[in-house]
Amino acid sequence: MLIFSAVLIGVGFLADWWYKKNGIQVTDPKENEANVSGMERAYVESHMNHMRDEMNSHGM
Repeated sequence: MLIFSAVLIGVGFLADWWYKKNGIQVTDPKENEANVSGMERAYVESHMNHMRDEMNSHGM
């Protein structure tokens, strides 16, 4: 369990380093939302609705 935790923390540091190295500074959800196509938005909304319906019908 300790090794798994260390790996997760390491991956987090690696992702942080990669974001900083590549100059990705804008991670604002509203900004990203403006760049999503209608098809992508419809797909994600459909998927989320399907997941919600599955949770409501089968319980957790």
